Amino acid sequence: MNDRYEAVIDAAVDKLGSPYVYGTWGQLCTPALRKRYANYNPSQREITFQRCQVLRDSDPKPSCAGCKYNGMLAFDCRGFTHWCVLKAGIDIYGQKVSVQYDTAKNWDMRGDIGLMPDLVCCVFLDGHTGLHLGGGRIIHCSGEVKLEQMGEIRKWTRFAVPKGLYTMAEIAEAIAAEGVEIRQLRRGDRGLTVVYLQALLRQHGYDCGLIDGAFGAGTEAAVRAAQEQAAVRVDGVCGPATWALLTDPDAPELPDDDDQLPERPDEEGREEQTQNTEQKEDELDMIREKLLEALDIIDRLKGGETE
Repeated sequence: MNDRYEAVIDAAVDKLGSPYVYGTWGQLCTPALRKRYANYNPSQREITFQRCQVLRDSDPKPSCAGCKYNGMLAFDCRGFTHWCVLKAGIDIYGQKVSVQYDTAKNWDMRGDIGLMPDLVCCVFLDGHTGLHLGGGRIIHCSGEVKLEQMGEIRKWTRFAVPKGLYTMAEIAEAIAAEGVEIRQLRRGDRGLTVVYLQALLRQHGYDCGLIDGAFGAGTEAAVRAAQEQAAVRVDGVCGPATWALLTDPDAPELPDDDDQLPERPDEEGREEQTQNTEQKEDELDMIREKLLEALDIIDRLKGGETE
């Protein structure tokens, strides 16, 4: 595919056996480093010291000579994935695992582990993270950098493909290889077929946002934009004609199957839908304002009790 993901694999495998030190992101492992980071996080002090032959309580050594970690770089789990992906020129934002995952700008694609294509990507589980190297191989830093098969020890729950690691064409190709069922899709649908649609939309320049397997407002808008540009029926529903223009842009125009598609609302019906939507948004705004007022009152009361 490309040399970016290969750079990530090479960097990760090269660091097999490297030590875990909480808070580190690829610094040289030394007793001084371990002392400094143990002081930053006292809860990790005991294990950080016990894994160092100079600092451990029982039978301490006078130097690092003979230590299996001597001369190696130290990482914690999020520091390891960040360091490896950075070798491809990609910087993952976030000091915490949860922040890394939740920051949408870090990723081209993310979601439940069941939607993960066979690509190099980050995997996540309850505050822990690692890298999927392809073929179900997971490398992560826990105790030290280690390699295992998907599901062998940990049940990883989520994945995310770093932004720019692959082209959209490469992502779409990998998703297609999973065996996608081409079917009609509309707002509210979820799953692998939606993931494939989103990848195709972005491949052809229609911005649907983050690829996440959820057919929401952004995906519907992108489908409408594609339909409008191709001069097919504009309804935001991905039917045969829309699939055809996304999977084979040179194919002749195909009419959508009207039996599978909803009726287009007339102008009066469309106006009524718009009014209903605006009314609901106004109601939500009022609820939000009341909640904020209530929270403000609670904060003031708490302040009074404290004083």
